[in-house]
Amino acid sequence: MYHGNYVFNSYRHTYRYDFLTTGRFHWGLGLTGKIRDAQIEVIGDNLLARTTDFGFVPLINFYAEWYPVENLSVLLSGDALAVPGSPGRAEDMLLELRYHFDERISVNADYRILEGGADVDQVYYFSLFHYAVGGVVINF
Repeated sequence: MYHGNYVFNSYRHTYRYDFLTTGRFHWGLGLTGKIRDAQIEVIGDNLLARTTDFGFVPLINFYAEWYPVENLSVLLSGDALAVPGSPGRAEDMLLELRYHFDERISVNADYRILEGGADVDQVYYFSLFHYAVGGVVINF
């Protein structure tokens, strides 16, 4: 009997400059420094194969929010970098619909896609995750 474990921890720090903030549009662009800590492991019948990877990934951050009507916004934001010819890529994108009850309280429904990986001598791995999230935001 064989089984595998896949662990991928990601830590990020972003600096973004919001260069356009009008009544209906908010736009920003920045840089994200991502630290990844990954491990892939296969175990079974007196066999253990494990590879780990720890490293820094620079990403481009973007933010675009549009208010088509009062109290309702559509947000597209994310961190991504894919360079032709490079051994890896990373994308983390969010599409959100948010209703603002007032300046402090809002509810949201989100779709998020997370994709990336690497093709290097030591390992070949790519992952793709789709998920939906809902939430309440309370600003203090």
